[in-house]
Amino acid sequence: MKSKRVNILGLCFIACIACIGGSMVYTLQQFIAMNYLVSAITKIIFFGTLPIAYCIFIEHMSLKETLYLKGNVREIKRAIVLGVCVSAVILIAYATLKAHIDLDLIASELMATSSINASTFPFIAIYIIFGNSFLEEYFFRGFIFLTLCKKEYKKLAYIFSALLFAIYHVAIFKTWFSPMIIGLSLIGLFIGGLIFNAINVKNKNIINSWVVHIFADIAIILIGIKMFYL
Repeated sequence: MKSKRVNILGLCFIACIACIGGSMVYTLQQFIAMNYLVSAITKIIFFGTLPIAYCIFIEHMSLKETLYLKGNVREIKRAIVLGVCVSAVILIAYATLKAHIDLDLIASELMATSSINASTFPFIAIYIIFGNSFLEEYFFRGFIFLTLCKKEYKKLAYIFSALLFAIYHVAIFKTWFSPMIIGLSLIGLFIGGLIFNAINVKNKNIINSWVVHIFADIAIILIGIKMFYL
C-alpha cells in the first residue's frame, strides 16, 4: 500500500513538473522570441518522453500499455458525433464573445513570440490538429487519468487531470484575453477535461477523446484562418 501511494505521488509530481516545464516555454516567449518548433519539441519532451519513461521504468508497463491506444469502431463513431458538437459549441462561443476577443492582437503576439504567420500557419495547423492533440490526450487522459484509474483512484484521476488540463491552457493564452474570458475558459476547459475523461474510462484508451480533441482543434484553426487570412 505504501509503495502504491509513493508511485501515485511520483506520478502527480511528474505531471506537475511536465505542466510547469511546458508552460514555462510560453512564459519565456513573452520575453524572448522563440520559434514554434522549439516549443513543440519541448512539449514532446515534457508531455511524451518524460511520462513514457516514468511508466516504463517506474510502473514497469510496456510501451503498448503506456500509450493506451486501442480503438472500438462504434465508440469512435460516437466520438466523431461528439467532436462535431464540441466544434460547434466552440464556434458558437467565439461568435458570442468575439467582441471581447482581439484577433489582431493575438496574431501580432504569435508572430512576435513564435514566428507564426500566414506562411507557416498551415503547417502548424496540421501539427496542432493531429500531433499536439495526441500529445495532450496521451498526457492528460492516458498518463494521468487512466494510470490513476488503474490504481483505483478514480476521483483523484478525474479532478487532477481536468484541473491540470485547464490550468495549462490558461497559462498559454493568459495574455490574450480579459479576466472574464480567462475565467470562462478555465471553467470550460475543466468541464471539457471531465468530459474527455468520461468518454475514455469505459474502453480504457485515449482514441475517443483524441477524436473529439481533433474536432475541437479544427474549430480553433478555423478561427485562426479568420485571424491570418480574412
